[in-house]
Amino acid sequence: MNKYAFLIHPADYDRFMGDLKQLGVLHIIEHDREPTAAMQEAMRKTKEIVRLTKAFESKKPEEETPANVFTDGEAILQAFQNASQVIEMEKQRIVQLQKELALLAPWGSFERDNLTRLHDMGLKTCFYSASTHRFREEWLDQYPLEIINETDDKRFFVIVAPAHLSIELPEADELRLPDKSIDDVNSQIAQAQATIDGKMAEQAQLANGGAAVLRQYAAGLQNEFATNHAQLHTLDEAEGNIRLIEGWVPTDADTRLQNLLDKSDILWLRGEKVTPDEKPPILLRNNWFSKLFEPIGKLYSLPGYGEMDLTPFFAPFFMMFFGFCFGDAGYGLLLVLAGLIVRPRLAAEYKPMATLMIFLSLAAVLFGSITGTFFGAKLTDFDALKNLKQYMLDDQQMFNLALGLGVVQIVFGMMVKVFNISRQNGFKYSFSTIGWILVIVSSIAMYALDMADAEKGWMLGRLHMIVLGVAGLGIFVFNDPRRNILINVGAGLWDSYNMVTGIAGDVLSYIRLFALGLSSGILGMVFNQLAFNLSPDVPVLGQIITALILIFGHSLNIFMAVLGSFVHPMRLTFVEFYKNAGFNGGGKAYSPFKKISQ
Repeated sequence: MNKYAFLIHPADYDRFMGDLKQLGVLHIIEHDREPTAAMQEAMRKTKEIVRLTKAFESKKPEEETPANVFTDGEAILQAFQNASQVIEMEKQRIVQLQKELALLAPWGSFERDNLTRLHDMGLKTCFYSASTHRFREEWLDQYPLEIINETDDKRFFVIVAPAHLSIELPEADELRLPDKSIDDVNSQIAQAQATIDGKMAEQAQLANGGAAVLRQYAAGLQNEFATNHAQLHTLDEAEGNIRLIEGWVPTDADTRLQNLLDKSDILWLRGEKVTPDEKPPILLRNNWFSKLFEPIGKLYSLPGYGEMDLTPFFAPFFMMFFGFCFGDAGYGLLLVLAGLIVRPRLAAEYKPMATLMIFLSLAAVLFGSITGTFFGAKLTDFDALKNLKQYMLDDQQMFNLALGLGVVQIVFGMMVKVFNISRQNGFKYSFSTIGWILVIVSSIAMYALDMADAEKGWMLGRLHMIVLGVAGLGIFVFNDPRRNILINVGAGLWDSYNMVTGIAGDVLSYIRLFALGLSSGILGMVFNQLAFNLSPDVPVLGQIITALILIFGHSLNIFMAVLGSFVHPMRLTFVEFYKNAGFNGGGKAYSPFKKISQ
């Protein structure tokens, strides 16, 4: 990234900013200023429009639905929001009416005018309910009482008596009925539902062709926001006679900006070198495969400027770890097939996600084949496939493989750290990390040689001692060139304690790969056993119940396996790998000031 500063006369400001926006390469440096109320409103509207556009695009209009007649995005947005408010109000009204209907239902349909006439005659009408065991039969003799309705546990009755008569029924509950009849309530519910249907038809009409209008409106709002954002972070200098704007431009876009500046009379400056206190934006550049994993890396953080982007380095490991955790070839094939079917139907922005899912599922097929697991069943249990057992790994071998992959990723992360430190600070600052790599790699190599020929004693042999001595110099003596040796030795001892305990814990964390893969296979096997053991020995019905258990069980297992196979590899990536690779992060994405098209 190259840093630019532009000194602009107010009369030339709008024209030059328009040219910059059209070019679309300058990331404007932000100052400590709050967005204006208009900018906040534009952001709110844009989010609402994006949500509404996705909803419109997901709906397939029916043949009889008329096309949207609005050509103004603001009008569509306002009309849709108004319709939504009416729909919500009517739904709440229906809920209230249904409560009133529940109160009136036990009493049947009657005219409220009759109650009024009784009141004019000096009679009062009281409605009661009482549980069956609390209802007293003597009430029938004491009061002019009529039982209107009965359920298993409750009686509903009415008393019509002179207004002055005192009625005391402590065991019963006196009810206050709505001032309307059942027919009135049902009519109002029907009217409210008709209003809802009408407003939903209006929304369907808005959706029929409205998405394109909304996208155009959103683009206009985003362009307006970008212009206001640029103005917000433009500094007024020389008592308002000069405007200063600063920003970053990618190196490969520098020529395009220079061509623009050559045609203008704007005074500009370009920084020759990024200073340590500056934080240029981050623009990732990866090949097509690594780019699929960028959304995963962004969940944690973008790299800081000058720091290596770890996406290409963790991508193959993440793919392997997903397959390891998933651990079922049948499930993997099912997801590959689903990805191949769904991908062509997705919008361009979502196609990379489907492609990523296909690659991860292929890894699941690979690791499922290694263990011989297919929809929870062991392939080697079938007579025709027993000869394949020699090519497959058992549980102990998979456990060892999980630990081995952990050691490989951790050591690889430390190697990445060496390159990262050398790139940022210089090679001499990486001696400590190189020393630990030598200790780990040489110890593993000597242990393997001792396992092959224990008599030669490679672990305690001269060659290994020389390697450890060289590693010790890097760890204890040359770990930081800026300090004296005594401080370095003390720091090296403390670092040794942290490294030994930390690496041991990091390696053990990779056992989760084995555990998740094993649990997924066991759950699949359990559902298979349930399906075939619990189904009744009844033709057709038994097959239906077996199929239902298999579909439900394996669907649930696939869901849990996908969730675990995403979460735990991410944890290993963001904690174990990033830590040992010395990843700091904290970068801010490159967001150029540019014209946004529909």
